[in-house]
Amino acid sequence: MSAPQQETPPAAATETPEGPAPKVEIPVLEDDDTLMARLHEVHRLLKRHPRVTRAVISAFVTEGRAYARTSEGRGLRDALLGSERLRRARLIWRAFGLEHDAARTSSFEPSHLLGVLVAATASSHLEELLSRLAMDRSGEHV
Repeated sequence: MSAPQQETPPAAATETPEGPAPKVEIPVLEDDDTLMARLHEVHRLLKRHPRVTRAVISAFVTEGRAYARTSEGRGLRDALLGSERLRRARLIWRAFGLEHDAARTSSFEPSHLLGVLVAATASSHLEELLSRLAMDRSGEHV
């Protein structure tokens, strides 16, 4: 039987030397059955594409560490360090076996990916490029 939907917890704010740390709001809206289905979906996706998973996780860790060196990042890190949510996130991280992926280095950078997408929005041939991309992908098996 599913647990009833939970409400979004209030955001926590912490003071840092630079002022208030960013608020972190994470909605909790899933009943247990839906959440379990989504966890299975994520786990299958991660296991189906291990090389991509390793690259993305490694890149996120690298960029997260770089962000943590900024004043804003330090404030958020300090706010999260003692949180129950972070402890629980570590349980998920370990259950999915992601700690091994985080230890590897990768040349993939999410900010580079975002830069490519932003640059594409400036292309005067965007529709043509996307059509070609769709045609190229029609032969792929995902």
